[in-house]
Amino acid sequence: MSTFRVRKPFALLEAFLAPSVVAVLSLLLIRPPVRAIPAVLVSLAFGTWIMLRGSRRALTLTDDGVQVQRDKYRMDVPWHTVVGVDRGRRRGLVRADELILADSRIVALDHRNQTTTLPKGLQGHPATSRVQVSLYDRDWASGPIGEHLRARGITI
Repeated sequence: MSTFRVRKPFALLEAFLAPSVVAVLSLLLIRPPVRAIPAVLVSLAFGTWIMLRGSRRALTLTDDGVQVQRDKYRMDVPWHTVVGVDRGRRRGLVRADELILADSRIVALDHRNQTTTLPKGLQGHPATSRVQVSLYDRDWASGPIGEHLRARGITI
């Protein structure tokens, strides 16, 4: 059993792209610039909160499949439910390879194994039918994930 956390470049991009833009715009648009400091600090604090939240996410490989821990739920994906791979871009910036799922099982557990309530609108959401595998493991295609998929005849 192997566990992968969200890779640092993704975590930093996700957490600080928008807050950094807000901070720079605040410094450019608010005069005098010293009045922009509260907006800059709030933006960076928000980015830090997003990064901490994202660091709790994990992908765990088991003999039976993949287990993905997200914010308020865990998703169990048996190997036989992976039907393909989609290679695309995340927000148009970074390559993001996704496993396409026929089915998954959602369990209302947080990263500490405590019961939570599922987010509203989760049923039918694309998050339940895809796993961004490259978000966790850069070399997933040449590692155990790729081996399991090739053994099932899935083209990578």
